[in-house]
Amino acid sequence: MEISFIDLLRIIGALGLFIFGIKTMSESVQKSFGSFLKQLFNLMTKNRFLGIIAGFIITSLIFSSSSTTVMAVSFVNTGLITLAESVSIMLGANIGTTVISWLVSIFGFNADFSFIYLIIFAIGTPLIFSGKNKLKYIGELIFGLALLFLGLSELINSVPNLNGVDTVFSSFQETSFGFFSNVFFVLIGVFLTLILQSSSASIVLTQVLCFNGIISFEVAIPLVLGQNFGRTINTEIASVSGNVFAKRSARIHSLVNIFGLIWMVIALSAFPIVDILDNITTNLLHTDSIYASLGAPIGIALFHSGYNIINVAIMVWFIPQLVRLATKTIKSRGETDEEFRLEHISTGIMATPEMSIVEAQKEIAKFGKLTHRMKEHTATLLLEQNPKNVYKLLEKIKKYEDITDDIELSLIHISEPT
Repeated sequence: MEISFIDLLRIIGALGLFIFGIKTMSESVQKSFGSFLKQLFNLMTKNRFLGIIAGFIITSLIFSSSSTTVMAVSFVNTGLITLAESVSIMLGANIGTTVISWLVSIFGFNADFSFIYLIIFAIGTPLIFSGKNKLKYIGELIFGLALLFLGLSELINSVPNLNGVDTVFSSFQETSFGFFSNVFFVLIGVFLTLILQSSSASIVLTQVLCFNGIISFEVAIPLVLGQNFGRTINTEIASVSGNVFAKRSARIHSLVNIFGLIWMVIALSAFPIVDILDNITTNLLHTDSIYASLGAPIGIALFHSGYNIINVAIMVWFIPQLVRLATKTIKSRGETDEEFRLEHISTGIMATPEMSIVEAQKEIAKFGKLTHRMKEHTATLLLEQNPKNVYKLLEKIKKYEDITDDIELSLIHISEPT
């Protein structure tokens, strides 16, 4: 069976609807529960395990691990949290990103819930026209959820059902996967995430393809592994304009996922992971086999969450070592590289007033410390008589003046109407 150009457009449109639903839900949650998110970020400074819980809850609420990790990188960039604290947040985000795959596998592929989005639309319609912002944001959240299921429904209907029909990947059905074939499909998974810019949407696409028989479950597992790894690129991109601490935070996130990718690819090649998943779904969860249409999405969700939980359980004990490794591999270019900047504000990551106020307070406090330090150097300069020391003091004062000027210009730039 061939897919026509119109079918391809329908698939792209359904994916776009799904991604827009996630985006709408994420933004509305940040607007509705901004103060709660701020409290979670304060809570995460207690210890690494609370940080993991906070990262999991935040990602589960805003439906985007990339947003959580980018947020963590931004907070490191401004000194709101330390480098070590950001690691636990990102570890929790790795687990939280599995929530959507469970949500769609339980409700999205069951015929009894095929029109669930209409019921959700009906609930959200009165709220979205409310005059109260709180109710309006909740209505947007419900609409986002409805759009998510509508996009999923259209995606399932747009992809042709080829169960029992030979496909491009049919030759892999009876083949024992080796290391290099797993690596091949991992790379395809990374590529799909880069195209869609959403690991959640990419994994859901894999669930749909597996549900409709386009790919086998053996193909889907390394695809999901690559799609999960593709999230690290967004974090690396977010850190490019940040300071050295933000770059180190993003590097740690990449190291965690690189380690997980390596050991899981080896495990897939050496152990019967697929058979283990099949036993869990049929004997423990009492669902269909992963080789059946309805069982495949649940099996993919089980693998996705199990892999991330195990990887986090391992890496949580190596946070100090990860921090040291990132510090050694990313060197500071001097004091100016370690000054906190407005990277996260200029990119508009914070969508909630409560969180933005916290960031603004941090920037003002940093500005005050810089000007106080410059004042101390000026007082010392007035009494200094050694020409060499005078020159050094003038250089330091100039440096702090340039930094404060940059901060002032950045604040003026973001406050200008667009």
